[in-house]
Amino acid sequence: MAETPIPLIVVSRSIVPVSVCDIWITIGNRSVPGRVAYLGIVAVLTLNGTQLGSNDVLPISTNEYKVGDRLELFAIDSSQQLIQLPAEVREIAPISIGHFQPPRWHSTNVEVLFMLGPTANNDGVLLDPEDKSVVAMWMTLDGIKIGLDYNRYIRPVVEMLQKPGEISNRCCGWAFALLSIPDAMHLGLTDQHANRITALAGHIRSVPRALYVWKKLRPMTQGNLRISDIVLEINGLPVARMADMHILTRLESAQLLVLRDRQEISVNLQTECIPSEVMGRVLFWAGAFLHETHDAVLEQITPEFEEIARREGISNIWQSVYVGSVKAGSPAAAGLVQSHWILEVEGNKVKSMDDMLDLIPNLRDQREYFRVKIIAVNGVMSVLSMRPDSRFWPPWILEWKDEQWVRTELE
Repeated sequence: MAETPIPLIVVSRSIVPVSVCDIWITIGNRSVPGRVAYLGIVAVLTLNGTQLGSNDVLPISTNEYKVGDRLELFAIDSSQQLIQLPAEVREIAPISIGHFQPPRWHSTNVEVLFMLGPTANNDGVLLDPEDKSVVAMWMTLDGIKIGLDYNRYIRPVVEMLQKPGEISNRCCGWAFALLSIPDAMHLGLTDQHANRITALAGHIRSVPRALYVWKKLRPMTQGNLRISDIVLEINGLPVARMADMHILTRLESAQLLVLRDRQEISVNLQTECIPSEVMGRVLFWAGAFLHETHDAVLEQITPEFEEIARREGISNIWQSVYVGSVKAGSPAAAGLVQSHWILEVEGNKVKSMDDMLDLIPNLRDQREYFRVKIIAVNGVMSVLSMRPDSRFWPPWILEWKDEQWVRTELE
């Protein structure tokens, strides 16, 4: 007898920006417990042992849609009523959401559909009017309503989650942007490449543009690419739109042909395996919630931070202890800052969560103030004094073990 597949629910990152503990999912008039299984360009949720009661699945479209194509929007309006309305593809272009403080997720190197016509305030799907297959997910990114191509961006994630084994996320480490063809030709783009980009853009009725390297996504990124490099090919395939760059999230390495200083050169790009944003353990200490550094924060650290972390002996920054939040009125609220990292406690180096857990028993009987060294995302360090209060703010750790969250008191 075949196993029933675990239900997966795909939602916007605007709905689930971070992952800590379980969540409640409301479906119709039912609320059921769920858990975040994946955080990336979208959030994927699972139901804790609850079946939806239906195996009906809409087909996924593999067609290439163009500017001017008509689709159907199936979503929920502001009064929470289902609507199905005609919509037209107004533009196919990248969307980029910048950095935030405190650091949180933002999109890079993503191409989306912008629609013309009636739109819904809430999320939904864009359907092909001919066969009712799913074309894109209708979602909100930083207040902008967009359609995210389901076959290109979401289907690979769902298929990865349905396979056994560890989830692997990869990043090329660079952000790309668009450049007009005349500007690219002024920098040395040949007529042959310009004509090829123009022809490929014509297939989707889009304005032809070249792609160039805009900035590093994180300081640790390898330096074989350079800012202002114009990307011409990836593994021999021409690059003519932002969607062509998405293949770099699924490859360990790729051969890029780039235009640099008016010369075409071949560059080998090694992609980075980035840590999962789904939290596996959260430590509560002195009124602060601590956890390992998630990817949304790694993308915003500075070279100054990286240099200091290296001097402090932190070899893997994602393993460093990050202050997620601080409870008001707690000992941590006297100086420990949200979105900072802990480097030392009373002279003891803190390079990882394990180091922090080893220190807590030694601080149990501490009656006086002790020193805590912290560092901000821009590399600025400071030292503060804290006094423990295990009676009202006892430490504990929450860990995901054997398909459930387990809380362990540390006093």
